[in-house]
Amino acid sequence: MAKITKKAWIGIGIAGAILVVIGTFIGIGYAKAGTVLKNFEDDYKKVSESDSFKTILKDLNDVKLADFVSVNGAKFFQSNFVSSADEAKNVDEALRDKKPDVLKNFTAAPAAAFNRVEIDTSKFASLVGDIGFLAKLGFVFRSSGPLKSIRSVSECINKIIKDDPKEKESMILAFISLADDKETKITEAKVADDGKVSSIADGKTFKRQDKGDVNRKPVDFVAFIAEKVKKQQATPPSK
Repeated sequence: MAKITKKAWIGIGIAGAILVVIGTFIGIGYAKAGTVLKNFEDDYKKVSESDSFKTILKDLNDVKLADFVSVNGAKFFQSNFVSSADEAKNVDEALRDKKPDVLKNFTAAPAAAFNRVEIDTSKFASLVGDIGFLAKLGFVFRSSGPLKSIRSVSECINKIIKDDPKEKESMILAFISLADDKETKITEAKVADDGKVSSIADGKTFKRQDKGDVNRKPVDFVAFIAEKVKKQQATPPSK
């Protein structure tokens, strides 16, 4: 039997120490990932109990369509800019087939008659809480539940509407199609100063990833996103 040299023992010791350190980091990361998920679920439960969330969710369930809008100086979310499921299908078809003349009928400036919510785009960054390096490491070894889907969808929306319209543009829209219960489709469109739809981009599809609750659908998470980025109204001074 070959004798293990001193150098070999040192190498084994170093390798063992490295494995212990790696294992420790993985263990801490796994625990932190669990904390992030728990915090999200607690936050989701709280948000989903609000009346405004329920109103948005009802609209989304009725028509399976919404949009986020950027106009000069303001950003909005609208959950009922169409009045029926048939109109929602017309919008989906106009986006899919790139028919600007048809889409123009549904790109009026946000009106008070709609269920319109003014939003703060700076809130997109912290929508699901702070996910640090160790938590990200932990999610390599455990399911992230709905977090990955929500972050991907919210980042896409924010990228589209975070800036004001450019010169000769009046509006930028991120249409959210929820016709399929297993996915969210986001399509960017721009409206020129004359009210005509100037461009319709290819839609981006995000699959639902939520092993935590099979009853939750993309409509639930879009309602959650809209509620989380809602601009807080100023509190009137007490008399």
